[in-house]
Amino acid sequence: MMSAMLPLSWAETWIAAAYQPPLVAFVLSLALPLLLVLAGRPRVAGLGAAAALVVTLFLVFGARMVTPRMLPERLPWLVLGAAALGLAGDLVGLRGRLAGAVAAIGAVAAGWFMLGAPRVVPDLARVLAESLPVLAAFAIPAWRLVPVRAGPVAPALTTAAALVLAAGLWFAGSAAVFVGLAMLVVAAGAGLLIVTWMRVGAGAGLAGTLALAAGLGGVAVAAGLAMRAPASWAAAAAPLMALAAGFRAAAAMGLAPGGIAGGMLGTLAAGLPLAGLAFLLAGAR
Repeated sequence: MMSAMLPLSWAETWIAAAYQPPLVAFVLSLALPLLLVLAGRPRVAGLGAAAALVVTLFLVFGARMVTPRMLPERLPWLVLGAAALGLAGDLVGLRGRLAGAVAAIGAVAAGWFMLGAPRVVPDLARVLAESLPVLAAFAIPAWRLVPVRAGPVAPALTTAAALVLAAGLWFAGSAAVFVGLAMLVVAAGAGLLIVTWMRVGAGAGLAGTLALAAGLGGVAVAAGLAMRAPASWAAAAAPLMALAAGFRAAAAMGLAPGGIAGGMLGTLAAGLPLAGLAFLLAGAR
């Protein structure tokens, strides 16, 4: 279990071990963005959520060098790198197409890293078949979340998509570590959502947006590549479908796609069919 790797001393009679890491992520993602808001930096409140996710991931896995076979253990470094890239963009005030270009570069770098950071032609050829879906796992969240980073919509969409991922992985019978990691992203997104919803003008910024996108895509990739089963692949694809088609689903339901409720409900509606498919595929094994 993922929670067994978290060095906390809370008694399980108070808080079950499986819920401790997401609870830490949620509390930190509430407190740190709120501190940034109170410090007069509401537009980069997402940096606090990024820090919350990074801290919790390092608590879970520790700071260790990773090898190509270590997929979940890559996530702390992945999210840290995404947050650092986004913070650099926030500091220079990137907007519009420049912000999109940075997000695209980050998606390519994230895919390369999660594929084992291949540096020679034979290694590149070995991962070529997997490179497109892995790149999509990072590109789609960035494409959907970066344009709405200024308000509460980005964390709302992230929270809904991560819930779809967690449900799909659970339906697929994936290892508990992957379900728990998806719930960490849910917790980080939910904490930031509450802060940005309560405080007008607060937003995720590039730092928070890219960190949350990397966390969401990274868990999907890690689960898909580690489990290598049709049910797990359907579960990993569910949040991507949720984000890609969520706005259309919200509009079809007569909801405002750009709002919190419409964005979340549309994302859930678009992603849950693939999560359900993961359940059917798991039952057919």
